Amino acid sequence: MKNLMVVRATSLFSLSSALMFVVAPVYADNKIYISGELTNQTCILSVDGSANGNPIVNLEPVHASNLKDAGSTAGRTEFTLSVSGCIPSDDAMGFIVNLQPYHLTGPKNDLGYQSTIGNVGSAKNVDLHILHPDFGRPIYYDGPNLSANAGVIFVRPGETAGKTNYSVEYVSHQGGATPGTVIGAVQYSLQYQ
Repeated sequence: MKNLMVVRATSLFSLSSALMFVVAPVYADNKIYISGELTNQTCILSVDGSANGNPIVNLEPVHASNLKDAGSTAGRTEFTLSVSGCIPSDDAMGFIVNLQPYHLTGPKNDLGYQSTIGNVGSAKNVDLHILHPDFGRPIYYDGPNLSANAGVIFVRPGETAGKTNYSVEYVSHQGGATPGTVIGAVQYSLQYQ
């Protein structure tokens, strides 16, 4: 019985010593930045009409052979980001849309920015692009937070709602996509202008 207690004490001591060495550096240099903004607006944000906090944009299934060539895209699907219930104003209002992918992959442009949202599903050699509503080309994510100014939702003077249409599509940078699920995630936020 004594041996068991000693082993436990030793194990707990070893564990606590290891935690001291592992945890201490974690807290030493990390920072949490907190930012906010006070406005007189109380708009409700929705994706494809759903104000649910975690909406899903469903792409139609496409045959893997549509993504056999390097750089090929397929299955472009439109979705809408909208605001409603805004307090009417005599001036136009703009809400900057910011997107932050959970996983970036694929080639970088000349500035080192990436545009490909990594697939965490079972299909291989296929990822996702969200296309900018004004330019129709992939949105590039940059900066330390990998976020992007991805367009603006405008609300006209005297109105209480506005919307912007986006598209998302499958992309295979290397070609040879294989069948399976394609799943990507992007955090979105609005900044009142």
